[in-house]
Amino acid sequence: MSDAESLAWHQLIARVKADLAAGAPHRDEEAWRELAVRIQRLARLASLSSESSVASAEDLAQELLVEIQTTRLIDQLAASHSPTAYLMTKLRNRGLDLVRKRLRSESALARFPRPLQPDDEGTDEDRDDLYEALGARLRKLQREERELLRQRFWQGLSIREIADHRQEPYSRVAVRLFRLIRRLAQSLDGKSN
Repeated sequence: MSDAESLAWHQLIARVKADLAAGAPHRDEEAWRELAVRIQRLARLASLSSESSVASAEDLAQELLVEIQTTRLIDQLAASHSPTAYLMTKLRNRGLDLVRKRLRSESALARFPRPLQPDDEGTDEDRDDLYEALGARLRKLQREERELLRQRFWQGLSIREIADHRQEPYSRVAVRLFRLIRRLAQSLDGKSN
């Protein structure tokens, strides 16, 4: 990064930091707009160098813009020798986390029987029976187990996020979730009741 570019970054960060310190809703709209444009540009660059999509890049940029509104991140950015490198690293790490999250979800879902497709030899009755069996098994779960599945698969939270929310150790939540998924998959395969 050139000295001029570094200076421009640091001046922009100082303006955004001053706006945050004022406590008012963003008065310096030009600074926030410029920051948003720079972060979106970096997010697109980060998505090109990873497996993230353009839509994911936009999501990452939005998340980072929200996080930047905390003084902790602005202070870290201001202290950084290269704000571009700092933000690219944050975006790359978030992109990798997003890809890992998708892979974990796909892996967990792969343990369940594959839903019937229109060209399958199965009938609508087979599909309805499978959904009915899954629904019956879900209703038999304890409320806490259903909540764990809802947080993981419907809200899309990571195991770390669930553990933090529940104020429990990561390993306890991970083991509970693993055992729960295994028990559901086995019951649907007819291996246990």
